[in-house]
Amino acid sequence: MNNTRLYSPHPFCWRPAGGERHATTERPGDGQTFTALCGVVADADLSEIAWFFATCGPCNARAHELAAVPMPSAPDPSGACEC
Repeated sequence: MNNTRLYSPHPFCWRPAGGERHATTERPGDGQTFTALCGVVADADLSEIAWFFATCGPCNARAHELAAVPMPSAPDPSGACEC
């Protein structure tokens, strides 16, 4: 078994499961159970289509905190741009 890990700039990764993409500090393979940052326990679905699932909101917020990157602000509903 090769124990070499690829460089990971953040202490989490994304895994599709249960119809959403969740962030986790684990590195589950396809079908392996993991605990997401939002607290959901699920089985990773690494199928090609699963990567198109919507992002879990609580996982996204926690991932931004861990990465020390602020969440983007919501777009202006009027369509105005501050450009």
